[in-house]
Amino acid sequence: MKKLIVHIGYPKTATTFLQNNIFNNLAANGYFNYLNNPKDNGNVPVKNMLMVIRGEEGVDEQALKDELKLIENSSDELFLLSDESISVRYSQLEWNDMNSNAKHNSHTIKEFFKPIFDDIEILFSVRNQVSIVASYCTEIYNRIVDLSEEDSLGRWMSTNIFNKEEKDVLFNYNELYNVYIKNFDETKVHILLYEDLKNDKPSYIKVLTEVFKLSEEIIANHLEGNAKHTTAKQNDKSVNLSHTLSGKLSKYTSLIRKMPFVFKFLQSCYRLVVPEKVRLKPVNDKYLIRQQTDKESSLIFDKYKTSNAAFARKLSLDMNKMIRYKYFE
Repeated sequence: MKKLIVHIGYPKTATTFLQNNIFNNLAANGYFNYLNNPKDNGNVPVKNMLMVIRGEEGVDEQALKDELKLIENSSDELFLLSDESISVRYSQLEWNDMNSNAKHNSHTIKEFFKPIFDDIEILFSVRNQVSIVASYCTEIYNRIVDLSEEDSLGRWMSTNIFNKEEKDVLFNYNELYNVYIKNFDETKVHILLYEDLKNDKPSYIKVLTEVFKLSEEIIANHLEGNAKHTTAKQNDKSVNLSHTLSGKLSKYTSLIRKMPFVFKFLQSCYRLVVPEKVRLKPVNDKYLIRQQTDKESSLIFDKYKTSNAAFARKLSLDMNKMIRYKYFE
């Protein structure tokens, strides 16, 4: 009997810490087959599997068959697939207009793996949205920020958070959970609270013991032994952006662009003096990231508080703790 546990993220919820330390060390001790173990590039290649799950084009069908054959031929009974992109990426994703469509990856997971595994369980981590939006924007900053636009980060938050319908908004945990329990039984979908990792480790450990059917002592030993190595960061202040010299200069030309004749003259001079290969040369710079304003944080909190409360009630979570963790009030 083969069983698969799929850990789907979310990003910025200590996913890398779990993968590189907890999951890796448990797999090293033989507790399960870690398909995409980052320490050794995985016991099984999963690139094409993930592309199928996310509904992406360009799947190598032969390589996909080879990936699945490795699983079928394995004598292991418990397998883990862990990839945070499953919770946010989906077919035809546009970084500047994201939504909750990744929730539909749940159906693909079920149908794709059903012929191979007798049992499938889902594990995902959540983090209060004021915190996770700030941290996630740092991670995808170079995808969503246009240096020539005065406040493209503010525009991104307006488009993707503030002005989205509740059911369509990114990081709507209640919506994601509802779709997953339609495809899998409620007992097969497990939730980790990011905040528990720092504030209530026994609760964090309890979830992992239920998922992997291991003793609390085993999980606790791996957790405590690697806690100092966590790569989860709440307050990233800067990011390296790669762009061209012309792209970099465009940040400073917004005023001149309002004077078309002057702009065209200066643009012509620039092109005459600076060779094209120099103009298009990649430039890497470290940019300070604009932090969320208090108003933006308040809008984010208000956007999710109702769905978060429904989510907490559905899972019978400690409501007072969820208030302390700032999921709602």
